[in-house]
Amino acid sequence: MKHYFILEDQKEQAVALSKIIQSYKKNVEITVSFSISEAATQLQAHTYDVFFLDIQLSSQEDISGNGISFGKLVRTYEAHRTTPIIFITSFPNYINEAINSVHCYGFLTKPYLPNDVFQMLDSISQKKTSAILKLKNSDCIYREINFSDILLIESHLHYLHYHTQNNVHRSRQYTMKQLETILPNYFVRCHKSYLVNRHFISSYDPINRRLHLANHATLIPVGRNYRDTLYN
Repeated sequence: MKHYFILEDQKEQAVALSKIIQSYKKNVEITVSFSISEAATQLQAHTYDVFFLDIQLSSQEDISGNGISFGKLVRTYEAHRTTPIIFITSFPNYINEAINSVHCYGFLTKPYLPNDVFQMLDSISQKKTSAILKLKNSDCIYREINFSDILLIESHLHYLHYHTQNNVHRSRQYTMKQLETILPNYFVRCHKSYLVNRHFISSYDPINRRLHLANHATLIPVGRNYRDTLYN
């Protein structure tokens, strides 16, 4: 059963969106929060398949911020590093921050129609079914890797090394240039020999031009020609 999360401080809007989601997919569970403090508590209790977050909230209670600040909190949870986040807004001036800081999936602009929500959920469903990379090793054996499990891809000695949280897979099937057209947009080329998953970037040292990735001990160099694109 899919579990959807809605952060919306207007009860009428939250009820309307819940009904749209229920009409799109039967037998779903929907959690609704009306404030960031309530949402933060619910985030600790469950994992979710999709987040719908209203950016502008009129009542913040004891935690300051907006829907984007809550989206940043969502991304600190290992289970939600790549979970689709859809922001709901009446104003476009938050878009750059939402994309660059939270790596959101998309936007719904108020007033939206049921079909707008349906198209967004269709897109998420289609992307999830195709979010697998099939790699052929030197023995012509194929292995499937989820895009979201790849921390980085390293070019070394005529092979590409795909680093996941548990393994390193070696293959000559693709070039780095080919992968740039295949991988989702949360992968970024930071060096001629490295592609990294933005969702695993934990810190960046701009003086030494090094990236630190979560669950990866080696620091990743950032090439002089790539540093301006790292957070674009």
